Amino acid sequence: MALLAGAGSAPAYPLPPQTRIRLSVVQWNPARGDYARWDAVSGDYVVSANETILLPLIGTLETKGLDEAALATEIEARLKDKVGLVALPDARVEIADYPPFYVLGSVAQPGAFPFRPGIDALQAVAVAGGLYRAQGEAGASDEIGRLGDLRTMKDDILRMRGRLARLQAERAGAKDITFPAELTDGSGGPLADEIQAQERLIFTTRASGLERQLTTLDELKTLFAAEIDVLGQKGRALERALETMRRDLTNVERLVEQGVATAGRRSDLERAVSSLDAERLDQVTATMRARQSLNQATRDGLSLRDKRATDIASDLQSVQADIQRLQTRRDVVERLLLASALESRVGEAEGQAPTLRYIVVRKSADGTREIAADEATALQPGDVLKVDLVPPARGNGRGSGPVAQRAAPPREAPGARVEADLGGPTRPAPGRGTSAVAMSGTGGEASFTTGLPEARMAAGLAP
Repeated sequence: MALLAGAGSAPAYPLPPQTRIRLSVVQWNPARGDYARWDAVSGDYVVSANETILLPLIGTLETKGLDEAALATEIEARLKDKVGLVALPDARVEIADYPPFYVLGSVAQPGAFPFRPGIDALQAVAVAGGLYRAQGEAGASDEIGRLGDLRTMKDDILRMRGRLARLQAERAGAKDITFPAELTDGSGGPLADEIQAQERLIFTTRASGLERQLTTLDELKTLFAAEIDVLGQKGRALERALETMRRDLTNVERLVEQGVATAGRRSDLERAVSSLDAERLDQVTATMRARQSLNQATRDGLSLRDKRATDIASDLQSVQADIQRLQTRRDVVERLLLASALESRVGEAEGQAPTLRYIVVRKSADGTREIAADEATALQPGDVLKVDLVPPARGNGRGSGPVAQRAAPPREAPGARVEADLGGPTRPAPGRGTSAVAMSGTGGEASFTTGLPEARMAAGLAP
């Protein structure tokens, strides 16, 4: 008989393709008084696409419609007949891995997920990350996060503008930094003062560092020039001494020919001339080396200035790109907050919320079919769960009557938009600077306005 296959409270499922089962077969050995394991048959097997498994001794075994217990019973009967046993062996079938189930539609992370027995549609949605929320459907926590992001981006833009002003002053060789109005008009608060102080400190430190390096190079050039002058004077003195020594040698050679002076005297003069000549060549070499060092110091000064100019140009380009990127992100967040406020107020005016629709796509022996489901519907291995967000029907507010069309927000006049610079005034659209949405009611009209004043004030911005 089968050994507790599928025992427990977990539901039993038919074995669909891709299911990996673990088979264990044992037989009672009365002579030894214990169970003997059939290692030739025991092991892991995967159900094929045509719902069969291939087992040693048995061959191909069809699994269609069988669960673990039924499959174990079938294996026992096949082994008894195949081997010619008197009694049935004991077979145990366990599920090692179920095929995954799939979730798609209005969920945060659609895809394939490992199946576990007893999972229902609502749990599957939770495994898939919950419901997908569009830009205008963010919850309160998301709106708080966006307001924080908006504030952070405003501060980052102020810092970038301070850095941009400092780099522009460095490129122009100015003595001080000219900051933009948003940092000097008081709208930036203590942060603006802090940014100005930091950038002025960086400006002064960098200018002082460059000045020290250039001064050091100038002093080094002065030293090399003085060394060259001294070497020149010494060289000229050697030339005069060498000229005198050569005249003496000429006179001594004449006296040696006349027999008045000795040859030793001539040899001493020749050695003295050679020594002075070698010293003169050393002076020439030292002068050339000093000139080379002077030229190198001049090149170092030019390279220092060129590197500073290149670094400033590169930093300017990087800061300008960062400002553009932050402004784009800020505009997107402001529009998301505006859309979120609009959607939430429309939902409040309608008094209705969207509903979820669940559909299970399941393969069976008869083919693929779709099953209407709800949150408590149990899934099976290989199921595909489709989740759709069904918007509420817009009627007269009581669920009856003709469907009322939502009025689109009025178009902005040319040039009207959210203020490009955070902290500045918001440019109103035509009218009173608000967006109106009219809802059809029971003979009257419900209207409300929405915008970003609350959001901007919560973020510490100008209303």
